[in-house]
Amino acid sequence: MSDYYEVRHTVGFEETNLVGNVYYVNYLRWQGRCREMFLKERAPGSWRTSVET
Repeated sequence: MSDYYEVRHTVGFEETNLVGNVYYVNYLRWQGRCREMFLKERAPGSWRTSVET
């Protein structure tokens, strides 16, 4: 097992302002999504339990 988990994400226009700066809150959303994907892949039992409750 590797020491890190990586998810590739392409930033969409809706995640930026008019000059292309990424809104800070999106980093928190991406981190949460990455955590969910990690748990689903590496610990499916814990992911299923936390989502269903």
